[in-house]
Amino acid sequence: MDSAVASALIGAISAIAGTILGAKVTQAGALKTARDMQELERHKYTHDRLWDARKEAYTAIVFQLRTTARAAEKLYAGLHDQYGDPEEYFQSEQYNQDSRTLWETWRGTVAEYEKSRLLLSDAFSASFETIQAGVHAVDEDAIPPDRAEAIFAVFDDAVAPLTAIAKSEIAPSMPVAPAR
Repeated sequence: MDSAVASALIGAISAIAGTILGAKVTQAGALKTARDMQELERHKYTHDRLWDARKEAYTAIVFQLRTTARAAEKLYAGLHDQYGDPEEYFQSEQYNQDSRTLWETWRGTVAEYEKSRLLLSDAFSASFETIQAGVHAVDEDAIPPDRAEAIFAVFDDAVAPLTAIAKSEIAPSMPVAPAR
C-alpha cells in the first residue's frame, strides 16, 4: 500500500474515531445537563409546594386565632359593659353560648396548629406556644370579669405578632398592618 493511501486511511479512521468519541462525550454531557435540570425542577416544584402548604397553614391558623380573639372580645365586652349588668350576663344563656364559642374556636385554632406543625417555622411555633402558655396561665378561679379580661388580653396580644411572623415568611415584602 502506498504511504499516501495509508496516511489518508489513518487520517480518515482518526477523523471517524474522533467524531464518534466527540459525539459520545457530547451525549454524556447533554445527559448530565438534562439530569441536573430535572433535579433542579424537581427541587423547585417541591419548594413551591411546601411554600403553598405553609401559606395555607399560616392562613388557617391566623384566621382561627382572629376568630378566637373576636370571641374573647365578645365575652369580655359582655362582662365589662358599662350599661349592662355583668352578673346578669354571666348567668345568661348568651354567656354560656359566647363561652362555648370561644373555647370551640380556640380548640379549632389548636387543631389547625397541630395539623400543620411540620410545616411551621420555629419562630411561628414558639410564638404559638407562648399563646398556649398564656391561656394555661389564666387563673381559672378568678372572678369571671377578671378571667375574661386575661383571656382577651392573651388572644388580642397574640394576633399581630403571629400575623407578622406569617407574613414575613410567606410574603416578606408585604407590609404588616398595625395592631388594633
